[in-house]
Amino acid sequence: MRKVKQFFESKGIKASGAIMAYLGAPGDGIRSFCWTNPEQRERFRKIVASTAGIFDEIIFDDLFMFNCRCELCQRARGNKSWTEYRLEVMKEVGENLVVKNAKSVNPKIQPDLQTAELVRPVSVFRLQPGGPVQGLRHDLCRHRNQGPG
Repeated sequence: MRKVKQFFESKGIKASGAIMAYLGAPGDGIRSFCWTNPEQRERFRKIVASTAGIFDEIIFDDLFMFNCRCELCQRARGNKSWTEYRLEVMKEVGENLVVKNAKSVNPKIQPDLQTAELVRPVSVFRLQPGGPVQGLRHDLCRHRNQGPG
């Protein structure tokens, strides 16, 4: 990966890392990491740290989400609604597994959440339970038809 980054930078092109945070194989549907599961959290932590060790920017796409309903999640949720629980967990994940983790490896890192215009309300909902996650930039990608005329 470092060689690929060096190649692009030698051509004057800024290279950024990108992470699509979801599990599953084609045909499985979209399944998020289980942010309650310590093994999956550790796997994600390592991915973020490794990427931060190479790049000064990491782009997270709009699949940075939480849709797991496993037994572990159900127990951890307790009496909270799924919405309350997921907002609480995603804020913690954003602060600790993304921002603090990445900055511990690369203090210059800029984590960036990229979302398409059509999913913006969902993404903001996922990441802003009591305000935005400090240190996580949120950019809105506007997908427009750039065809002729």
